[in-house]
Amino acid sequence: VAVVTIALVAVFAALFGAADKRFSDALGAVTPEFDAVSIFGRILVFVLTAAGALAVCYVALHPPRFDRLAPSPRRSVQLWEWMIPLGAVVALFVVFVGFQVPTLFGGQGHVATTEGLTNAEYARQGFWQLLAVTVLTLFVIAVTVAKAPRNRRGDRIALRA
Repeated sequence: VAVVTIALVAVFAALFGAADKRFSDALGAVTPEFDAVSIFGRILVFVLTAAGALAVCYVALHPPRFDRLAPSPRRSVQLWEWMIPLGAVVALFVVFVGFQVPTLFGGQGHVATTEGLTNAEYARQGFWQLLAVTVLTLFVIAVTVAKAPRNRRGDRIALRA
């Protein structure tokens, strides 16, 4: 759940940051700066080493049985397992919309005060990032609908909400 939540927030925050300069500045103020090359190398070495060690341990503890290759029934996730990542993405959406409200109600003021920005450039600014956000949002909703249980009344109400 934590990995899914962090991954979703990171992807959506990066797309929103690329779509809006003010949101990007705010995001930059709250995130630490890293040297991407060294971090990438260290993460790669860690992931490869950990994956190898985990693979060896798993195979040692659970020798493969080829008679169990038949497909198993799909497992649904518990309510909290999909509500936390989805709630984090919704919270990120709310923050992004909060950054858009002054621009929306500021009218021409934002374009006039930003040097070198025309109405046409502002209209196109962030289009592809927000299109990617739309596609990823539909994907996240599809996965949630496919994995969320519908056994209890509370599960169905939470899924509809």
